[in-house]
Amino acid sequence: MLTLNNVNVVINQKTLLDIDHFTLSEGEVFAVLGKNGAGKSTLFKSICGDIKATGTRMLHQLDMEQWPKRSLARHLAVLPQSSQLSFPFTAREVVALGLIPLSLNRQQGEALVTKMLALTDTLRFEDRLYLSLSGGERQRVHFARVLVQLSQAEQTPLLLLDEPTSAQDLAQQHQLLQMTQDLTADKGYSVLVIMHDLNLCMRYTDRVGMLDNGRLVDVGKPEQVLTPESIEHQWGYRPQQVQTESGQLAFL
Repeated sequence: MLTLNNVNVVINQKTLLDIDHFTLSEGEVFAVLGKNGAGKSTLFKSICGDIKATGTRMLHQLDMEQWPKRSLARHLAVLPQSSQLSFPFTAREVVALGLIPLSLNRQQGEALVTKMLALTDTLRFEDRLYLSLSGGERQRVHFARVLVQLSQAEQTPLLLLDEPTSAQDLAQQHQLLQMTQDLTADKGYSVLVIMHDLNLCMRYTDRVGMLDNGRLVDVGKPEQVLTPESIEHQWGYRPQQVQTESGQLAFL
């Protein structure tokens, strides 16, 4: 559903991103891995059009440059690692921002916002000011917002998640990623996620891609790409690989 061909980002004569070809299928969770500065955030910005890039970006076989902005907003949403809001919005009002590209009446919109607040365990503090929330609470509020935004997509929506668990406690990390898996299984969402926790990656993603100096150097199933050898090559640390009682591979 997402195809990138010859996507390049060059700034001040330095190549930050060089993607020959990449495809993301419907109903797939794909993790983007790599060292700091490998090009992960640049990849997201190039997909969203937030940074100038050459090449083509196709969503559902249509060049993303040709998508009407309102329709594209119903099919593509980004959950940033952090969001700076200077307005005194409540959590509910932030989630309601996801209604902007939708064509719903007030009653329908309120019901949808309540549904996503409940789904993301943020309904209990819906009336608190966003600026008073913790980092993890803010992340979940924005997760609810993007779910509202994509809820009326006519075709499979694309969700970009930038380190969605970075501010979450242990239980919430698993809850959020399980919700992501459920969205792909039940509604066919396609998810592209930047991750650093390799054990979460092994458990919750279908495929992974290793970015190195702006290039995708290895793509495949997590258990194929993530080995002690490849991890040592990328990060300079060789972990011990173990198998849990449930048969899940993990790194120590």
